Amino acid sequence: MTLEQGNSPAKANRIRCVALFWGVQKVSLHKILIIIRNTINV
Repeated sequence: MTLEQGNSPAKANRIRCVALFWGVQKVSLHKILIIIRNTINV
């Protein structure tokens, strides 16, 4: 139990970082797709 408690903050922080990273990646990918679509339409 103590070992899990010790690991919990670091693990949560890592998960948060990964989630944030993937969120940014998804948003940038979406923006790139929109830009590509706009350039093709124009």
